[in-house]
Amino acid sequence: MDKKVREIGFLNLIELVTNGDGDTAEGLVMLGCGGDLNDWVDGVSEELHSAGVTNTNDPRILWGNIYKTITKDQRIDLIFMFNKDFKETFNVSKLAIWRINWGGASWLSDYLRNFASDHEDDEMSGGELDVHIR
Repeated sequence: MDKKVREIGFLNLIELVTNGDGDTAEGLVMLGCGGDLNDWVDGVSEELHSAGVTNTNDPRILWGNIYKTITKDQRIDLIFMFNKDFKETFNVSKLAIWRINWGGASWLSDYLRNFASDHEDDEMSGGELDVHIR
């Protein structure tokens, strides 16, 4: 595994998604990742390949950047950003089914809306989260 997992705060994640950084604005979020995060990156990549969702298990090909974010209750969530050409690497229909069957996974766009309260702090409290995915 040569993909480095970078830590990112929730507000920085919102900014990254709304402003872009070369990745698509969508990704896959794995909720509650413990242990060695490199094992998660390799394991998720291999699982998707074994399930016929991707044509490779190489994280360098499958993903743009990979981030971890830590909730206020110390849950570690991994964010796998899709590359711009992810539709060439992923069978999107199979990916959607795999994500639902996995259970502890979310689309990044859903995560930003549905899990914002898991990240709220003084800087975020008191306002509505208004995220527009490009």
